[in-house]
Amino acid sequence: MHPLFIFNLFFLCMVGGAVIGLWLKRVLPDHHLDDKSRDVVRVSVGLVVTMVSLLLSLGISTAKNSFSDAETALRQSASEISQLNMYLQQYGSETTSIRQVLYQQVAGPALRLWPELESTVQYDKSNPSEPTTIVRQILQLKPQTDYQGWLKMQALTIANAQLQQGSLVMVPTIQAAKTPFIVMLGIWLVMIFFSFGLFAPSHLTGKLVIASCAISVAAAVYLVFELEHPYSGWIRVSPEPILHALAQILH
Repeated sequence: MHPLFIFNLFFLCMVGGAVIGLWLKRVLPDHHLDDKSRDVVRVSVGLVVTMVSLLLSLGISTAKNSFSDAETALRQSASEISQLNMYLQQYGSETTSIRQVLYQQVAGPALRLWPELESTVQYDKSNPSEPTTIVRQILQLKPQTDYQGWLKMQALTIANAQLQQGSLVMVPTIQAAKTPFIVMLGIWLVMIFFSFGLFAPSHLTGKLVIASCAISVAAAVYLVFELEHPYSGWIRVSPEPILHALAQILH
């Protein structure tokens, strides 16, 4: 689900719970809203608030770790691509065609992750290469010196490792928030805001405070889902490491 949809959904649910509470306050008998009732609700809701705090903290922490993993994986891929390009470049002019294939195999995944780079990255969509092309071309090299033999071995090691992970640009699997997490969190938040509306003052200030709290909590939930999409949205992994690696290949 899109993070903005989640934000609106949670905000409407919380405001809806508060509105129901405000309405019930007008129709319930006074003894349902006396000090004893208020104390019971305060203690009960305090427990729910604690559980919501823990659940939100866990969700944000997990999403932040997933985002950091994606960022680390991208930097690692960019570093390995730069190393592979360096070995091929130092080998000699006979690796020019291999480096051109390397560029294309990096540019393809980069454009899938960041479509806005289409004007910057030179990618030939009409002539895609097989993932094994680089390994096959490196194997066909005929070293003339021991140093070239060592460069070939190093380049082959990196290319083979990248082949095993499925792409030159490594994209780790992101653990998305599960449906039970969304449902339980939504139910608990509705309960909390229902109690707010039930005992909150009916004037404008009280209503504005409840709405502000709803926006703040919905923003926290939005942050969880936004971090689960590290290659899109407002908070995303920067493509700079990959762009730097591509620029080195063209150099």
